[in-house]
Amino acid sequence: MPITGQLWYTTFDVGDNHVAGYFNSDGTFITPVGSTNDTALAIGVDTAAGYYFVANADGTSISSYRISDNARISTVQVGDAANFELVNALAVDPTNHIVFANRWDTDLDHTGIVKVSYDATTGELDATAAFDQSPTFLVTGTSTGGNYVNATNLR
Repeated sequence: MPITGQLWYTTFDVGDNHVAGYFNSDGTFITPVGSTNDTALAIGVDTAAGYYFVANADGTSISSYRISDNARISTVQVGDAANFELVNALAVDPTNHIVFANRWDTDLDHTGIVKVSYDATTGELDATAAFDQSPTFLVTGTSTGGNYVNATNLR
């Protein structure tokens, strides 16, 4: 059985040449969706709802975009730049409308995978996931007994 689907990508370019898009798994139909407002480090998609999500190159925030017109819908700052926290990876659960974002913090209680809910009809990200609110973690360094330190390297 052949593999079918799409690979979504973001480009990391100078100036305003940051593009999100996709191509088919057989290499056909390279389709840029459009320029992103920010350089993105990672991308996740909920095609049924019509949104994609990026981990921004500022290293602290994630944003949602509408696929149809590439409009940025919302941004949530998951990490605190003043404390050198890092957010550079994400994954999307399109069934439960959750973006999981890594957060590398200064202590094990706040290092982990943050659950960021989104509204599937508007693409709006839940602002309570911000670092200065009360974010909900899927796992933390503490909950894993210190075995987990960064969501980009789980084994």
